[in-house]
Amino acid sequence: MKNYIIILFIIFLFWSCSEKEASLENSEQSTDLIVLTAAQMKQAGIVVDTVREEYISGTILLQGKVEAPPQNLISISVPLGGYLKSTDLLPGMKVQKGQRLALLEDPQYVQLQQDYLTGKIKLVQLESEFKRQTELFVQKAQSEKVYRQVEADYLAQKVMVKAWQEKLGLIGIDYRRLNDSSLSRTVALVSPVTGFVSKVNANIGKYIPAGDILFELVDVSDIHLALKIFEQDLQYVGIGQKLKAFTSFNPDKKYTGEIIAIGHSLDEEKSTMIHCHFQSYDPALVPGMYMRAEIETHPVNTLTLPESALILSGNKVWLAEAIPDTVFQWIPVKKGVSQGDRVEVISDQDLRNRRWVTKGGGWIKLKKENKE
Repeated sequence: MKNYIIILFIIFLFWSCSEKEASLENSEQSTDLIVLTAAQMKQAGIVVDTVREEYISGTILLQGKVEAPPQNLISISVPLGGYLKSTDLLPGMKVQKGQRLALLEDPQYVQLQQDYLTGKIKLVQLESEFKRQTELFVQKAQSEKVYRQVEADYLAQKVMVKAWQEKLGLIGIDYRRLNDSSLSRTVALVSPVTGFVSKVNANIGKYIPAGDILFELVDVSDIHLALKIFEQDLQYVGIGQKLKAFTSFNPDKKYTGEIIAIGHSLDEEKSTMIHCHFQSYDPALVPGMYMRAEIETHPVNTLTLPESALILSGNKVWLAEAIPDTVFQWIPVKKGVSQGDRVEVISDQDLRNRRWVTKGGGWIKLKKENKE
């Protein structure tokens, strides 16, 4: 009987040890759990700590490109059709406000000037007759019917002359300087802004119908920088915040700017756009140019760890949690702003009251990659 009890005890010990070994093997087979031996722990110099809640401010780096707002994209067309007589514009050329862009000619330009001048002469005649008929009507020497007809003719001619003046203004002819010796079959198109030519849609000799777009210009007086920002970084930016932008090919050249608008809807990537004004215009900045921008963030109260706690693997950022001292699990996090050696850690999980590896994480990463 005594021997039987001893045999059962030996079997129990063997079964217990087998269970512990199986449990350890299962832990090591898990993709989330990493087990280190005491020797590995010592050699790696593993140090653990908890997160710290503190106010931190730093710099976030965003990417975007130079854009011109819709109101700064200008289409040049002709209100009255004509043949393109001359132009020297090419895409990319700079133009000044008031500069002549093209010269067009057409017989209808002459006809419009003729109609205006002859209509103006007739208006003078009708005005004189209207004054005469008014005096006669007041003196009861003229019938009201005749007086009203003369008045109607005078007012109708006055409207027609005003309409011709407006049409002349549309094609760039100053009616105040127009006389019988200054009639012209050509009209000039001038630039309404200072900017750059983005498109030329016609060649010399081509007839341009009324309303067709002849040139497209970009007004550079109000170009801005559109930057892409993700949801987790929105808390760090605000209207009026300053930034420094630069290009990848000349990172030492900084362009200062200010945030003027922030998007209020997120796309599928959980991002939106912020729009920024440049402090001063530089001809080197053209629409479509890609840039990066550094934005100093407002201080926020957040959870931080030392920079050394972040483990980079597979284009993601991880933390290693000690559960217990020699067993570690990986938690995906996002890196926020950094100040000094402290960095903000963002996670869907509660990171408080948990022990995180702050030194020696490279060993844990190596062990995980070897297991994978």
